[in-house]
Amino acid sequence: MGGYRGRLIRPLLAEIARLDTAATAAASGYDPDFRTVKPSHVGSVRTGGRREMAPIQVRCQVEQARGADQRPSPSGTSQDTQISLVFHVLDLERASLLDAERMPTIRVNDRLVALLTTAGALVQRMVPEVYAKEVLPAGFGLGSQRNLFVVRFETRSKAAG
Repeated sequence: MGGYRGRLIRPLLAEIARLDTAATAAASGYDPDFRTVKPSHVGSVRTGGRREMAPIQVRCQVEQARGADQRPSPSGTSQDTQISLVFHVLDLERASLLDAERMPTIRVNDRLVALLTTAGALVQRMVPEVYAKEVLPAGFGLGSQRNLFVVRFETRSKAAG
């Protein structure tokens, strides 16, 4: 894999907690068809059955962000946050985040925890929580090798309780 493969502009570190589907399925259930966690209940209280792997940090470029817009909802107002991160294939390789087909192992439903400087200082903790909505290849470098992936993270709408 020689040649110039591009680089990120003003990189940050993304701290990501990946959904552990096996542990989640064992704990409370994971619906593979809908790719969602089945809710569990303690009495009449709904509890989260989500299990995550240890958070990982990987270099990224913040492509676009819309932060904490207030949206009306049946249960009042809710914050609507969107952020798209661009990952370079070399950074994903270094972090062992590529599968056998050279696609990211960052998946839909993984949670973006925070953005940090490359030195590790906190830039932004993601409140409200945002989850990966889509993972897409975004570019090819010189030599026609895939070199960029975009992951779009969004808040999840809350159902009226």
